[in-house]
Amino acid sequence: EDLCLILGQSYFDCFDNAVTLSKEESDILCGAITGTANVKRALYTDSGLCVVRLHNTIMMNGIDVIPEESDLADRLLVLKAERISSKSRLTDKELKKSFDKELPEILGSIFNTLSAAMSFIDDVDRSDLPRMAEAYINMVAIAKALGIEESDFRRIFSAKKLAIDKARCVKPIVEAVVEYMNRCDVGRKVEGFVEEIFKKVKSNY
Repeated sequence: EDLCLILGQSYFDCFDNAVTLSKEESDILCGAITGTANVKRALYTDSGLCVVRLHNTIMMNGIDVIPEESDLADRLLVLKAERISSKSRLTDKELKKSFDKELPEILGSIFNTLSAAMSFIDDVDRSDLPRMAEAYINMVAIAKALGIEESDFRRIFSAKKLAIDKARCVKPIVEAVVEYMNRCDVGRKVEGFVEEIFKKVKSNY
């Protein structure tokens, strides 16, 4: 209910240091990205309904924010940020001052890109569209506006989706097994029943 309340109050929502999402939270975010309505009984009534319409742009950051649920993963654009060196870090005041200075150029570039994308949108190849087709068409048009050929964008998009699918399949137990193997002496064999090895891995992770 709290998540729906947050999403219902704004269009662009940022979730900092996101780590894990429950199935219910993932489903709510999926609906909010695509467009949905949260319906529940109005307080102090028997049959009155409270309808909150959701249609949001959502940003999450964290060490590993790729969700296990495929529906939400299909709605992601993953951007990997480079680590900021200690010599390049800024205070909030310095960052805001720099951002305010660049803001007119940033906004101008965004508007110019969107304007150009609108002229490309009808020319996008619609013969083999992935899930979230409308968003994909918009992305292709924006890519064209930025000088990226549609064939190149399709290749980049496919590679990113494959990377997301691979990352989504990596469970914590896989990391545990790899770490346990790295801790073992080089060349040493670990033998036994699966259940026994699992207990060893679990106790060492």
